[in-house]
Amino acid sequence: MRNTVNGVARDASGGLSSVRLHAYRAILTIGIVIMGTVGLANLFFPFSSHGTSLAIMPFVTVGITSLALWRAREPERMARDAPLVAVAALLLYLGALSLNGAVSLPFLLAGVIVSYLIIDVRPARLLTAGYLTASLVGIATFGTSPTSFRIVAVSIGLIAALDVVARGIDELTRRLHRDNATLHGENTRLGGAVRDRTRALLRSQDALTVAMASLVERRSNELAHHTSRVGRQMRILAHAYLEHLGRNPDLERDWLDDLARAAPLHDIGKIGVPDAILNKRGTLTPEEFVAMQAHTRIGRDVLDDVLEQVGSPVGFLVAARELVYGHHERWDGSGYPEGIAGTAIPLSARLMAVVDVYDALVHERVYKSAMTHEEAYAVIVKESGTHFDPDVVMAFEACAATMQATLHGTHHTA
Repeated sequence: MRNTVNGVARDASGGLSSVRLHAYRAILTIGIVIMGTVGLANLFFPFSSHGTSLAIMPFVTVGITSLALWRAREPERMARDAPLVAVAALLLYLGALSLNGAVSLPFLLAGVIVSYLIIDVRPARLLTAGYLTASLVGIATFGTSPTSFRIVAVSIGLIAALDVVARGIDELTRRLHRDNATLHGENTRLGGAVRDRTRALLRSQDALTVAMASLVERRSNELAHHTSRVGRQMRILAHAYLEHLGRNPDLERDWLDDLARAAPLHDIGKIGVPDAILNKRGTLTPEEFVAMQAHTRIGRDVLDDVLEQVGSPVGFLVAARELVYGHHERWDGSGYPEGIAGTAIPLSARLMAVVDVYDALVHERVYKSAMTHEEAYAVIVKESGTHFDPDVVMAFEACAATMQATLHGTHHTA
């Protein structure tokens, strides 16, 4: 969109339109050439005894226009110089008439038309006044032929039409500017409302995750606080994994957020495992272990029902479904429930496997005592390529100290 500064056309960003800027400089250059020629012609080949004195006006015009061209290297200066150039053009008109009278009137009219196209209404009106003045001077000086009258009459009509059109364009430009300002304000308001609504929705998702995960925690003492810790640990490990691959985590914040929200749900299927098995001290029987393994399928089915009710693939629920069903798969294919291997295991599940095992190792369970961080670290590194994805283990090595801090509540994430 175009607006004006001191009458000079500018684009919506506040900079002078490049097309108009180049055209403006071209007009100044042409004016310098023409006026230099006119001045030299009047000086060396005068058509009257006043030729030498009349040459002064073209040369003055050349000087002023040259100064304007030099300053037009900077658009801001050019904007301020527009009225100055308009005054210089008055002398250009008079100088042109001093050479060949009424013959120059069409040329002068073209100058006025260009002024409307290049430097907008107010300077163009000044040029129009100069054109009419020059026309009168030309008619008075060189005669009142019918052709001269017709040219002037047609010129006045064209100029009047141009003025009406130019004023209409300027008014339309001002209205568009006001409308754009109004739309910008409305967009800002709506953008704020959308952000507020999005934050409220994310808080609701977090609350839902905590509520669902707490159902499992309440049935098993060993899972107390486990779900809240793994959310923080998942974010740390996933962040380190992206850095390990040479990717920018800041560009994948949505993915990191989804994983951090999904991780606390990884054992939600244990809500369907009998308490006697869930809290049993000692080794599970083969039948009990099969019942325990069912928690991955139960959790997947629960999330399938949730996704069906939601009706759209919500990011953190999709990630939760993957890691709930796949976090007990092993890199070498010896895991459950499907026995898939390698990259056939979803990435979210491969990350969850390391997070889940690490947190389980460093905390006491009904069937084992807690390991130190160093001991758990050694177990995970040792099982790289068998239980765990080697790339995920390398990411774990890079962020293990940060993950350890979550055990004592000293690490905080944004």
